Amino acid sequence: MLKAKEIVKDFGGLRAINHCSIEVEKGSIVGLIGPNGAGKTTLFNVITSMYKPDAGRVTFKGEDITGLRPDQICQKGITRTFQISRELKIMTLLENIMLGFKDQRGEKIMRGILNPASVKEQERKNLERSLEILEAMKLYELRNEPAAILSGGQRKMLELGQALATAPEMLLLDEPTAGAMAGETAMVVSFIRRMREEQGLTFLIVEHKMEVIMGICDKIIVMNYGEKLMEGSAEEVRQNEQVREAYLGRGA
Repeated sequence: MLKAKEIVKDFGGLRAINHCSIEVEKGSIVGLIGPNGAGKTTLFNVITSMYKPDAGRVTFKGEDITGLRPDQICQKGITRTFQISRELKIMTLLENIMLGFKDQRGEKIMRGILNPASVKEQERKNLERSLEILEAMKLYELRNEPAAILSGGQRKMLELGQALATAPEMLLLDEPTAGAMAGETAMVVSFIRRMREEQGLTFLIVEHKMEVIMGICDKIIVMNYGEKLMEGSAEEVRQNEQVREAYLGRGA
């Protein structure tokens, strides 16, 4: 579904990504691990066109999407989240979710003048879907509260809800459980599994909590110094001595 082939990204004299190639199959949950500075987030930024690669290309469903604008990447069906949640804290949870929809007909003045019924109908659908998402995120009771009151884990759930509002085919999640307590982490994991099972979503996940990666991913890709060190199942990663010593510890 998604292929990044021979990606190179330099920042001045520093090579952040060095001829890295990965593939994510449709309907799979793929983990991306490695130490800080391994290039995981940079690779995310290249895939979603926040950075332009110095070499290599990215394809999605067979189409070359290298260098498209981030909004065009989203229109193609790829949505990402960030290490630090980017919710608008003064807005309510419901308003935050509604900002995520691609179809915002009310923003087009002439459409509002010429076809107000269409605008109202789309707004109704967006509202209905937003409430469904908040219910799925276990945040419905807080729908009219400002996002500023949320805990770290709840903010992550809200960000996942915002991503879901874009109607993605693939989600790139950058540390989706960062700042989440144990119970909130379990909610995030449950959400990922449910969205794969119910909606057929595909996931590429950067996560430092190894119990999350090992427990949820079909395939794990290990990066180091901007290169792919290996890829395989959780068990294969556990059994790889180089990975065990470098990333998971000798007791893994």
